[in-house]
Formats: sequence, structure tokens, C-alpha cells
Amino acid sequence: MKESNVKLFLNTQEKLFPLWDMESIIRILSDHLARRTSSAPVNLNWDALFDLSEQHQVSGVVYVQCKNPLFRQAYYGAIAGYLKRKEALALVEKALRDNGIDFFLVKGPVVAECYPVPALRTMGDVDVVVHPEDRERVRDILFELGFTTDGVMGRFEWHFYYGNLLFELHDRLVYDQVANVDIHKAFFNGCWKYVKDGAIDPSFHFLFLLLHLRKHFINMGVGFRQFMDVAVMERENLNWPWIEGKLRELELWAFSEKVFALNEAWFGITPPLGIEAVEQCFIEKATELILSNGVFGFDNEENQNNIAVNIVKSEGSGFITRSRRVLHVVFYPYSEMIMMPQYSYLKNRKVLLPFAWVHRAVRAAYLRRADKTMKSIMQQAFVSDDVVEQRSKMLEKWGL
Repeated sequence: MKESNVKLFLNTQEKLFPLWDMESIIRILSDHLARRTSSAPVNLNWDALFDLSEQHQVSGVVYVQCKNPLFRQAYYGAIAGYLKRKEALALVEKALRDNGIDFFLVKGPVVAECYPVPALRTMGDVDVVVHPEDRERVRDILFELGFTTDGVMGRFEWHFYYGNLLFELHDRLVYDQVANVDIHKAFFNGCWKYVKDGAIDPSFHFLFLLLHLRKHFINMGVGFRQFMDVAVMERENLNWPWIEGKLRELELWAFSEKVFALNEAWFGITPPLGIEAVEQCFIEKATELILSNGVFGFDNEENQNNIAVNIVKSEGSGFITRSRRVLHVVFYPYSEMIMMPQYSYLKNRKVLLPFAWVHRAVRAAYLRRADKTMKSIMQQAFVSDDVVEQRSKMLEKWGL
């Protein structure tokens, strides 16, 4: 990788990280996945590496590999969080089974067990999937267990808290978002045929991890951790011929090739499937991009533009189309409003829809999301054609 500087926007302050910081974090993560010990360069900027590892939520991994005291608190925090999460998960799983609820877990809690040290795969939430008809029953069960909610019970996930642990309740894997296409929704929302004894099939789950990485990449950006999730699964005994066939069928193959190539370049993991060679120039630019993203990207203007570009590409860029898009988000249609329990009074009472719109606006203002949400909607609707073209060219290089 040639000498270069990477611009990282951390805590809204611009910092420049020289090459050896970039290479060090990649080497440390690679050593961890390979269960090797790590030795850091004498001139390593530990403060810079700490900021970088915090953004990618791998500080505990760096501590295990290097034993630098700067990272000790993050390590013990990850261990404590893991133990609390296991306790809460056991409570939830027992309650759901006792009540005859079919469910399964995805992403973090599942893939963590494939890591060298499962506790160091940190996660912001736990994703629980249930049948649509069971979601309200599960909500009541969680309340009985002492869970609370922040009021986020929308068209997509429902939020529940056990202390400071966030559980997201889903009734499907793929929603009607612009990062997904119909073939993705049809395949991944047929997930229950791949569930046995409350566990998702590992090969199917691997496909979903790639789809989820793709969604984050297209929308808000991704960091090393999402790639590490794929990397640890690459070493599992999965049904690789079936996976390749599905990736091609679902039009995910070109993007997945790039993911496999990056995992090979960063972590030394030989792709389990035959892929075409990727140019070194792409590897270098992709590395800089992923380093600058942080674990979930950043909530800044650039990422709002990313979402906007995806919307414009999928729905069109005409003024009428853009205006209709704004109206749709501000005034959700009846079919979407009744999916949110806080507006359950709408069921069979469509005449109350205007009242529900006012109710929603008041809730948004009370939760202090109104200004931010409206700014986001307007920016996404009226992004410039130049931004669309620039973003489109970048996505094409990633096979998207």
C-alpha cells in the first residue's frame, strides 16, 4: 500500500493518520483473527490508534493483542457487556420458548461465537426475529420481564431496553428500503425455512451478513467490524457451492467479490470461492474509505447524500417525483401508519388519518427529532445531479 494520508472525521475534528497507523490496526486485527500475537512499531501513535479503534469498536481486540493500558477499560467494558447480554438473552429466550413463540437471532449474537474471543465482538443491539403475528405478544412478554421502550415502534424494528441493553424486535429480515431489491426481499423474508430449533442456518446467515454489509455500505458506510464478521464466517464449514449460486442469483456476486478480496488483503483469509483479481488501486482506496467510515459510518452531510443518491437512482430525479417523496415521508399513508402500535386507533378508522399525522408530528417534536428528520428528508429529496453521478460511479466500482 503506497504512502498516503487518510482523512478521518472523529468527534467532528479533522485528524490525519499516517500510513503506519493504518497498517498497524489492520495488522492487529489480522493477528487476532489468525490467533497470532501482535507486536506494535516503536513509533506507534497510541492515542491515534485508540481513537481509530474506538471508531471501529475494536478497542478490546487491540488490548488483547498489545496489552497497552490505554485500551484496558474498553476491554473490561466489552467483557462486562458480553456477560450482561448473555444473561438478558437467556432470560428472553426462556420466556419466548415457555410461551411457544418461534424466534431466532441474527448478526451480532450469532457471529460473535465464531470470533477467537466472542466477548470482544461488541454490538450496539441484539436483533430478535419473530413471526409478524407474534410481535405484539412478544412485546407484552418483554414488558413482563421488565424491559422498557424508548417509544420507537415503527414500520421497521421495535426498540426494547433491559437496563442499557438494546433489543430490536423484527418481524422480517428485509424491509422496503432502497438498498434492497425485490429479489432480496422475496428470498430473505422466506427465512423461516432456514430456521431449525431456533437457530438460523449458517450458510443462509452468511448470505444475510453480506446483504446487511451491502446495505450499510450503500447508505451510511461500514467499518472493519462488518468485514470481520464476514471474515470469521469464511473460515466456517459452510455450503459454499450453494452460497455462490445464491449470490449470483441474488445479484450480490460482484459486490461479494470485493468483500472477499478486501478480507484477503487485510486479514490474509483465502476466499472460499473463486473470485476475479481486484486491482491494488481499488484495495488502497477502499481501505481509506473503510478507515474513514467508522463502524457504522457517520451521520453527516456526505452520508445523507449517500442515502439521497440511492433514492434518486431507484425512484427518479424529476421535481414531481422528488416532491412526492417528501410528501410520502411527512404524511405516511394509512397502510404504513397502522403498522405502528402508537397509531393502532387507526385500524378500521381511516377517517382519523389526518389526526394521526398531527399526532406523529407532535411525537416527533417531543422526541426532539423533528428538525433533524425534516432536514434529512429535504436533503435526500433534492440532492444535486452531480452528487448522484459521482456516487453512482463509486458504487459501480464496488459492483453495485
